[in-house]
Formats: sequence, structure tokens, C-alpha cells
Amino acid sequence: MPKSTKRSSSEESTVFTEMISDLVKRERQGWRSYKRPMRPFNGRDALQESYEESLDLAAYLKQLLMERQDSAKTATHLKQLLLAKFRTKKEAK
Repeated sequence: MPKSTKRSSSEESTVFTEMISDLVKRERQGWRSYKRPMRPFNGRDALQESYEESLDLAAYLKQLLMERQDSAKTATHLKQLLLAKFRTKKEAK
């Protein structure tokens, strides 16, 4: 999976430029894996495979949502602990 990197504004590319780059990488990966380009009528069930891939995508999206929700709860809890500790120290003085 590609990693996100921060770029300066002069180096920024468009979403479509990045997508094209990803497509080229996928084509190269296909050549390495299958020794030929992806073509129609290749004996594979594209509808079934794309459906299965969409289920994988949905699982990854749900994972991210759950992790984000958990992270937000953890951050809130840590904030409350820090504030309580700060108040305790302030009251002790």
C-alpha cells in the first residue's frame, strides 16, 4: 500500500496524476505476476472478482472507521486524565 508523504506545493500533483501513476504500477505488477497484460475475454469472471474486491474494500473501510472511532475515544480519555492530573497538581499548591 502506498504511503502518504507530505509534499511542498511546488511538488504537488493532482489526484488524477497520482491515479495514473498507481495504474501504471498495477500494470507492471500484473506483468510480473501473469507475464502478460490484462485483456478482455481472459477466462476470469471480472464481475465476480470485482464484487469480491468491493467486499474487501468495504472491510478495510469499516476497519478504518472503527479504528478512528477508537482513537477518538482514547484521545478523549487521555485528555480527561491529563486535565484531572493538572487540576490535582494545581489544587495541591
